[in-house]
Amino acid sequence: MKIVVIGGNASGLSCACRLKRMTDVSVVVFERLSYTSYANCGLPYHISETIANEQDLHVTDVSLLEERFGLDVRTGTNVISIDRVAKKVSVFNEERGNYDEEYDYLMLSPGSSPIIPKAVHGYSNVVQLRHVGDASKARSLSLNSRHPVVVGSGYIGLEVLEQLVEARDEYGNIETVSLATRSPYMLRSTVDPEVGHYIHEECIAHGVDRIVYNTVIDSCDSEDGKITCIHLSNGESLLCDVLFVGTGVCPSIELAKAAGLRIEHGAVWCNDEMQTSDPYVFTAGDCCLYPTLFGMCPVSLASPANKAGRIAACNIYAALNPGAQVRRMPMVNGTSAVKVFDLVVAATGYPMQKLRKTELTDVACVRVNGNSHAGYYPGAESIGLKLVFNEKTGEIYGAQCTGKYKAGVSPEKRIDLISAVMSMKGTTYDLEETDLAYCPAVNSARDPAQQAAMAANNHIEGFSALLDVDFDFSKFSDKKCLFIDVRTPEEVDFMPLPLKSSIPLLCIPIDELRNRISEIPSDTDVIFTTCYSAKRSHVASRILRNRTSATVYNVTGGFLFITHFTEQMKLGAADAYVYASEGENSSIFEF
Repeated sequence: MKIVVIGGNASGLSCACRLKRMTDVSVVVFERLSYTSYANCGLPYHISETIANEQDLHVTDVSLLEERFGLDVRTGTNVISIDRVAKKVSVFNEERGNYDEEYDYLMLSPGSSPIIPKAVHGYSNVVQLRHVGDASKARSLSLNSRHPVVVGSGYIGLEVLEQLVEARDEYGNIETVSLATRSPYMLRSTVDPEVGHYIHEECIAHGVDRIVYNTVIDSCDSEDGKITCIHLSNGESLLCDVLFVGTGVCPSIELAKAAGLRIEHGAVWCNDEMQTSDPYVFTAGDCCLYPTLFGMCPVSLASPANKAGRIAACNIYAALNPGAQVRRMPMVNGTSAVKVFDLVVAATGYPMQKLRKTELTDVACVRVNGNSHAGYYPGAESIGLKLVFNEKTGEIYGAQCTGKYKAGVSPEKRIDLISAVMSMKGTTYDLEETDLAYCPAVNSARDPAQQAAMAANNHIEGFSALLDVDFDFSKFSDKKCLFIDVRTPEEVDFMPLPLKSSIPLLCIPIDELRNRISEIPSDTDVIFTTCYSAKRSHVASRILRNRTSATVYNVTGGFLFITHFTEQMKLGAADAYVYASEGENSSIFEF
């Protein structure tokens, strides 16, 4: 009995090693590179001195795989085709030439391929970080670079940007560091604009010289086969002597497509057992589909890839041993995190911007600003969290969290918690009621994730009506409206709200509100409340609902999130924003 695995990295080796631990079948691994098991996610950190030794990027060498697990690993071998009828693959190796390898079951995990802008094809100073060799090239070019430019604002693009700034401090040769992206804000596929603005501010604060949104490369100036300047679609030009491309990937489906396997959404189709349209061919990794909230979709993340490889191994074993446990791939929430200088951004599920493009209804969000641990214990840091949910059922659709890159802050752990609740099909109520560890030095008695759930449940139960920052003000055009800011006068003077001048504004500190209710016109129909983080304004909304006849709404997130939202909209997000009011900008805030 022989299992052939195509691809010697995350999902392929997860499958191969799991199989050899389960049973002593013959497992042959084909890898076209000269090495296996390398740290894709660590490649950007070799640009600077963060990971100075290239060998540290090699996670496991071939000899260990062969000696410890008994795998037959064949590096430098390219799989040319799959013959599903004869159950064999045709391969090429420089030493052995062309030959065929038969299989009983096949594991297909070729990964993905980088998307390269047409305008930069063929230049020698263009780098895409896919393999260890790319990281070495990136480091070499950075050592002599003066004007590096990053294209793309996803995970890789942001990590490369950070490392270029680090390299400028370490090497001293870099003069400018720039980023250009077709997106209207950072991490567009993962977070919403106000969270993207946290990243923007962090980049500027750490010395990134230029960030250009909503643009692509139109053309390049070059000399001796190297780019010297890029010209952008918005009319700007950037000096460039090394170009880092982080514009995404697409599933590698050429082998599968040529073999007649089913392809959907540009990826290899499979069921939740990681079995393709051929019962003898399994798949995992960037090349295939995963179950998500919106059906089967490709996902390019390390955690699902490793998990899927293990599940595929279990199901190949079950096929060989009838009666063995069959495993199914659980729903993938797309849970991820990225470090950008001193900031960590983590997310799971779907941002509001994506959900507004779907047919889902009753989608709402809440934003909270909590502490990493008890505020009275020294060293507490701020954590910003956005929770997206169904305002009728409490179903959780996603969350985004920001916090300082510092031991004990851990915004990603809040996202892990929310993702776990989502995976168990839990609701905002389950999240609020989850039993978590607490002591003053490591957490608050109410974790920020649970604070968000509590606010969401208040909204669901009608105790606090929440409005998003971009709520549709036109719906209140026939009402007499008032905006009440319950911050202190000093806060209001130092941080004025970016409110449109046509909106009546009343500033009453929260601790004076009960005694100043009479200042609110008795014929007011609707009151909107806010403060710095929406905590005090929640209390204000309850006072006003009990003491007045007006309908009261609390703008979730308060001044903090309102400002991040409006500032990112000014930077270009407004041009591509999906508004709550069916495409129309009727926000009461200026941007």
